[in-house]
Amino acid sequence: MRQQVNLYQPILRREKKVFSSSALLITLALVALGLALTSGLMYWGQQRQAGELAALERQKRSAEAQVAALEARYEPPQRDEALERQVQSLRAELSAKQQFLERFDPDAVSFGDGFGPWLEAMSRQIFEGIWLDSFSLYGAGQVNLGGGALKPAFIPRLVERLGNEPVFQGRDFRQLRVSRAEEAPERVVFRLTSRDGTDAEGAER
Repeated sequence: MRQQVNLYQPILRREKKVFSSSALLITLALVALGLALTSGLMYWGQQRQAGELAALERQKRSAEAQVAALEARYEPPQRDEALERQVQSLRAELSAKQQFLERFDPDAVSFGDGFGPWLEAMSRQIFEGIWLDSFSLYGAGQVNLGGGALKPAFIPRLVERLGNEPVFQGRDFRQLRVSRAEEAPERVVFRLTSRDGTDAEGAER
């Protein structure tokens, strides 16, 4: 005799759980809420960045306005032609003095240590438009000077300037000879001496 056992009893089957409509609605609501929060945060961040950008733009415009006001208040520097001419004149005077020192080098002569102060004094008083090409120093401190100038009026000016130097004080130039330069008639050559009459022999460079 056979006996059949039914293994598919309802009590032995697992029941499948199915989401109810209410649970599904809650889930959808939570998802929508999360999306809304995310969108709100993104919008708030964009608005904050837009505000910061606007503040920077205002600062930029304010700085530009301040620069424009300063430019309008202070005029740009202009070239001072008078100052430039003065600088050029000083440079030419310095060049003339350097040429004088090169021509009359105290180290190249053998007249003793007393010769240097005279050359230094003359180099300080030489100016543009006049030059020296000979210098004689005699035993008692008597001197002869020879040179040239672009204008005759420069010669008295040189004598006056030399008189301000200690080594020349008390020594008057008693003789002055001026003539036109043969090679350049627009210039004059001169010879100054602190002695009367003709030049005596002396230590001459």
